Amino acid sequence: MAVRLHSKYVLGEFELDADKYLLIHNNSSLHLPELPFQVLLYLVDNRERYVGRHELLEKFWQGSNGYEETLTKCISTIRTQLNDPANAPRYIETRKKVGYRYIGPFEQAPANSTSSEAPYVAVEQVRGISVSIEEHDERPLDQALVRAKPLSTGVRSVWRTKPAVVALASLLMLLVMTIVWLALRSRSDGHVVGGPNAPMHSIAVLPLKNLTGNPANDYFSDGMAESLITSLSKVEGLRVISRSSVFRFKDRDVSPQEIGTQLSVASVLEGNVRITGNSVHVAVRLVSVDDGRVLWVSDEKDHALGDVFVIQDEIARNVASGLRLQLSGNSVEQLAHRYTQNVEAYQLYLQGRFYMNNYGSNDDLLKAERYFDSAIEKDPGYALAYAGLADTYTTMAMDWRDPRAVFPKALEYAQKALELDDTLGEAHFARGAIEYYYQWDWLDAQRELDRALELDAKSVEGNACYLHSRETLGKTNEALAQVQHALDKNPLSTFISSELGCASYYAHRYNQAIELSRETLKTDPGYVLAKYNVARGLGQLRLPDQAIAELNTSIAAWGRTTMLLSELAYNYAASGKKAEARKLLDEMQKRSANEYVDPYPLAWVYVALSDIDKAFESLNRAYAVRSSWMPWVNVEPKFDPLHSDSRFQELLRRVHIG
Repeated sequence: MAVRLHSKYVLGEFELDADKYLLIHNNSSLHLPELPFQVLLYLVDNRERYVGRHELLEKFWQGSNGYEETLTKCISTIRTQLNDPANAPRYIETRKKVGYRYIGPFEQAPANSTSSEAPYVAVEQVRGISVSIEEHDERPLDQALVRAKPLSTGVRSVWRTKPAVVALASLLMLLVMTIVWLALRSRSDGHVVGGPNAPMHSIAVLPLKNLTGNPANDYFSDGMAESLITSLSKVEGLRVISRSSVFRFKDRDVSPQEIGTQLSVASVLEGNVRITGNSVHVAVRLVSVDDGRVLWVSDEKDHALGDVFVIQDEIARNVASGLRLQLSGNSVEQLAHRYTQNVEAYQLYLQGRFYMNNYGSNDDLLKAERYFDSAIEKDPGYALAYAGLADTYTTMAMDWRDPRAVFPKALEYAQKALELDDTLGEAHFARGAIEYYYQWDWLDAQRELDRALELDAKSVEGNACYLHSRETLGKTNEALAQVQHALDKNPLSTFISSELGCASYYAHRYNQAIELSRETLKTDPGYVLAKYNVARGLGQLRLPDQAIAELNTSIAAWGRTTMLLSELAYNYAASGKKAEARKLLDEMQKRSANEYVDPYPLAWVYVALSDIDKAFESLNRAYAVRSSWMPWVNVEPKFDPLHSDSRFQELLRRVHIG
């Protein structure tokens, strides 16, 4: 094995500090999670050859093929931080059916002799622990300090040719035996061990199966699972995987252990729901991912539908007990908190949330609106339903309804939710989104969004305005780091991974945007936002024909929305097909007589047609109607040709960006 007594590498414009787990660029630390860091380090160490995917899976994931997708995301994360497009690599070269190879610049930085930290040698690993011995050439071996470090599989063993090597070996063997004994004792004490890289107290709540055979009841089984995710997220010391990360496994024939392994959790909660008349049967079990043991099983009896809240409380408490978690007073209070006592209102709320979570058209949003309204009629004090209504109106304003008509309603309902419950994270997010998309008060928006995360950390997944709030002020690299951090916590979230592609686009990293979005599509081939991001990136790379092909498939799946048609017209104009571009402009202008057509994306088309005056007319109309897309006006690449125009700077000032 190769020697590494100090490990600081210079990779061109980047510096890789293996001892401190840092990737540095321009004296600033970049966010690279531990596992991608280790993979990068391993590729650098083995730069003289291609490293196969099987080798990487064997080294970092014990050879499990269930981590194929995670490995792909690791490589993608590395490329993101190195700004290294797959189709024109400068650092990581991919060769199909062979593997990966580090091809970038390399030199080893000189050791820092003034460092107070002694170098170390990793010699063995036992369930995620690396045993290491501090070495120093100037002192006897028996004075070495022994310590345990987090496992770095990129750090390799070394035996120095010294007379004391036998004593070193004996001491190491004793340490290894001690660590093994401690690990086994920990397991015998009843702790859930979990798969590789899984925090001990971590769980994925899988979508509950609807046993009624009627898809119309999916709202209830999905809603129960989402309610359990929300409840368990409030338990201190428990990491709970987000909704979209687990719901991608809905209706898929994958074992709980496989899912838990892919999500890097120690336990999985699975089960089913059946509603019959006024009774409900909920059967769930808690499974250890490490060995498949069933840690807890719910009772097998029918309950009155009115007992649904009691059922949820019991499940959450028993899960915590099964994981050997000691509930604090705050956790107990949070689990006991109910936003309504009215079961009918709760069911109506679940139906509204179902259509909000799965919307694909304005009709779905109208259904969500009706269900939330009905829930409020049943319980006028139902804060969650008011927050749901605010979210619905905000979403309508993104592409379907005049913002001036719906945002005031959204503001009214967000305020009502906060009056009823100021500790409701969803209400603060609803208010923050309105400040961001409509009122353009960036400081207040950030305060509300930060407060929402304090109250409900998982909520970041459903709020693009939080993930992109740095972009508005031109801090695109900060935005990228923010979205990447959210993805690290929810590695299989289709929404967040797609938003990472979106953030890359606004950062003018088009190859990266395309690559990341295509990775998202491997997980969910029908995810339109990811396909849209691919098309946007292709358009900016001056590949309009490819962009047009992507957009036509998206339009076939999602309909002739203003955003998709405008993107299509932009690429027609860019490819010289100006007649086709003007034809689409005419279609949208005719539609505006009977429905809302956002003028913001129409400005793109005029830019591509070199009609700058018309572009500013559209942007001024977008400002007048408070278009929800205005927060991105300064980072939208299609508007780059306008930046030197004084009219553009005046527009930024009015939007409170300049």
